[in-house]
Amino acid sequence: MLFACLPPVMAADLKVQYSVELKNPEDSPFIAQVRQVSRTVQKQDDPPATTGLLRRRINADLPRMRDVLKAQGDFDARIEARLESKTSGQPVQVVFQVHPGPMYTVHTVHITGKHQELSEKIRLPDRAELGLDRQAPAKADAIRSARSAILSALHSQGYILGSAQPPQVHLNSKQKTVDLVYVLSPGPLASFGPLSIQGLEQVDADYVRDKIPWSRGERYDPEQVRDLQNSLIQTGLFNLARVEHADHVDEQGQLPMTLQVNEVDHKQIRFRLGYETDTGPQGSASWEHKNLWGRGRNLLFSLEVSPLRQELLGEYTQENFTPWDLDLVLQSAIFREDIQAYTSTGGRASAHLERQIHPHLRLGGGLGYKGSRVEDSQEEQTYHQFSVPAFATWDSRDDPLDPAQGSTHSLHLTPMFAPFGDTFSMFKSSLGSRWYFDLLPESGRAVLALRGKVGIINASSTSEIPADERWYAGGGGSVRGYPYHELGPYEDGDPYGGRSLLETSAELRWKWTESIGSAAFVDAGNAYESTVPDPGDKLYWGAGCGLRYYTGIGPLRLDIAFPLTSHQHIDDTYHLYISLGQAF
Repeated sequence: MLFACLPPVMAADLKVQYSVELKNPEDSPFIAQVRQVSRTVQKQDDPPATTGLLRRRINADLPRMRDVLKAQGDFDARIEARLESKTSGQPVQVVFQVHPGPMYTVHTVHITGKHQELSEKIRLPDRAELGLDRQAPAKADAIRSARSAILSALHSQGYILGSAQPPQVHLNSKQKTVDLVYVLSPGPLASFGPLSIQGLEQVDADYVRDKIPWSRGERYDPEQVRDLQNSLIQTGLFNLARVEHADHVDEQGQLPMTLQVNEVDHKQIRFRLGYETDTGPQGSASWEHKNLWGRGRNLLFSLEVSPLRQELLGEYTQENFTPWDLDLVLQSAIFREDIQAYTSTGGRASAHLERQIHPHLRLGGGLGYKGSRVEDSQEEQTYHQFSVPAFATWDSRDDPLDPAQGSTHSLHLTPMFAPFGDTFSMFKSSLGSRWYFDLLPESGRAVLALRGKVGIINASSTSEIPADERWYAGGGGSVRGYPYHELGPYEDGDPYGGRSLLETSAELRWKWTESIGSAAFVDAGNAYESTVPDPGDKLYWGAGCGLRYYTGIGPLRLDIAFPLTSHQHIDDTYHLYISLGQAF
């Protein structure tokens, strides 16, 4: 009671102030981990009231410190602690003396069954697959990971109820090795049983059941369970899809299953705003219904408006439209585009069949029509274009709005022809790739993003190609620092477009805090009169930097870019870009 009544300054004076030193003559690489588990180190700002309490704190640290070294395979390490008094009024010195021992290695790995022999039908991973090669360091993480790998192998072969005891670690202090024993209880071989679905409100149960990749009675496969959960989440109809199973099989060896789902709002309205100095303010609005007739059919209407371009689009998507799991995509739009190179007004419609043949790969193709009135610096003409587009996309990005790892690649092939008296036919193709590299995986602070694109139009001359189908470079999605669609061949002082395109970009993104980041980038590109891009002809370079404000729906981006290559028709000194999402 008397101590509690003392003023704060006097109470602090009564505490045993101390400093800590960790001596490590062998320069152990794990000394930082030892320091992290030491409460004596972590609580220096909260010293104890007596020397006895300080000794208790020190002694409590020693087992934790030894456990850190044992986890790295150093089972013979010793750690001693002592107090060294200093001159009166000075903090006492706490000294931890680390005496590391030799690194133990893995000698043998034995996997056995509990109360029964393991069936010869069960294939277990070998030492290499477990990451426990002979003479591998006997680290706790590797030993635990091997147990997880054994369980994963057991489950993948239908023994989903199987379990494994914590590994037995037998030390050989003379040889400085360990012998590992993993004891398994495989349980019965299980097959998929009846599935009940819980949580459905507006989505049809038959729609969900159509997505189940297994049949009742098939051998249990956890990979198929994960596929079902992922496919349901990817529909956008659910924010939860969890499959659980009973803890025992029935008389037929089947495992009763339960699918728990949670539906989201199937109707969504979105708005988006942006600004670029070359195109002016930009805005878009969309309304989407993701669950027409309870079968996950999607209807989307969107409007995009800027001083240079306006478009109203409608799109209908129906999954599994054919027995071959092909999705139907119907799309129509009316548009107007008024830029320095041309003015184009018209509409387009298309019908595609698409299929997700791999988690990252999607293929599609169909028919398209576009009718437009196009005016450029040379003429004004009406076009009726029919096309047979096809595409392939590969997307392994971890986040479409702010990727840190993975890549995306797209190939588009579009034959075009004009059956109503127009004089053109052509083949338009493009290949684009983007790569993302997490330079600091542990912190996720630095990402290197790379982009490249090549476009080609096979036509006898550029003049035969409608101006709104030619290739142009420049702008926020192309070569930043130059005006939108103003890089490429010119006619009479106006952009004319070309038959080929080449673009490339590199951007380093750095995240300073959870909500603030920055970027530095360089872009290059041009459009060419020739059918094949010729970088030796001319390549325009732009560079700049920007800020990022990270939100729950993606980063808000502010970039400023400067042209590095002079252009006789362009005298802009910089351009600003404001939008939601990364540049690419």
